[in-house]
Amino acid sequence: MLDEKQLAQIHEAGFQAEKNERGCAQCILLALKDRYEVPPEVFKAASGLSGGVALTGEGPCGAFLGGAMLLSHMYGRSLDNLKDKRSMGNAAAHVRKFKEYFDTQYGSFQCADIQHRIMGMGGFRLYVPEEFQKFEALGGHDDKCTNVVGNAAVWLAKTIEEIQTTEAKA
Repeated sequence: MLDEKQLAQIHEAGFQAEKNERGCAQCILLALKDRYEVPPEVFKAASGLSGGVALTGEGPCGAFLGGAMLLSHMYGRSLDNLKDKRSMGNAAAHVRKFKEYFDTQYGSFQCADIQHRIMGMGGFRLYVPEEFQKFEALGGHDDKCTNVVGNAAVWLAKTIEEIQTTEAKA
């Protein structure tokens, strides 16, 4: 299992990725790319999933979606084995476990809800310059969503480590 120093490093990697590179769905993957194999295709596929999907503030948190993508890649059903319903179900169970961290910390995994919780308002349409400026003024990329990505990276690592430990015992 991961020790406190490793978890702090993962958090910092997620925090800094969101602060410097932006795109919460991709940034959680950046934070964990050296620990877990993140294929370039999975990283690229996360491009439009930040800011509540397509920067609309209307869907799930991008950090959640990036994490769900990695879990699905690692444990899900493959194109060459569509009959493997068990892997599809296992991946879904792993994603729900990851989601529990968001529900516990923020009461939701929805972008707007998390923004409301950490900034007092949410649902920012980040593609609208005035709303993006307000998001930034409230600390969106200073310590708010940066911290969400850092937390999510830690939660994803914990989820993966728990899965790997369970599988090793089986």
